[in-house]
Amino acid sequence: MKMRMIHASLLVSLAALVAVSALAGGCASTESGGSDSCLNLCEQSNVCPEATPTNCHTSCDTADTLNAASDCTADYDDVLTCAGSQDDVCTAPATACSQQIAAYQACVETFCIKMPRPSACNAAD
Repeated sequence: MKMRMIHASLLVSLAALVAVSALAGGCASTESGGSDSCLNLCEQSNVCPEATPTNCHTSCDTADTLNAASDCTADYDDVLTCAGSQDDVCTAPATACSQQIAAYQACVETFCIKMPRPSACNAAD
């Protein structure tokens, strides 16, 4: 699996997957501009060969909401920084950011496993 797939999963379905099953402080993760911003990485991923384009604003807003509620923004920022450091988000190996993704997933899972289920975990359902 290439980094594009990881990024797509992270931005589109990781938040949903993590929230449902157990993929950008506040808006810092999702502001446009930096090479490792959610919007920039999503837009780069949308033009990868065989990409299924996603609505980057919706995906990044969903991640931002979940991160603010779960206090997982630092882990999410680590994923974005790692993805942004890759030479090409379309061809980077899936393992390039596996440690950062695992830490972020664990953070969100810990938050979303609470009962009653936090509403931020339902954002991507």
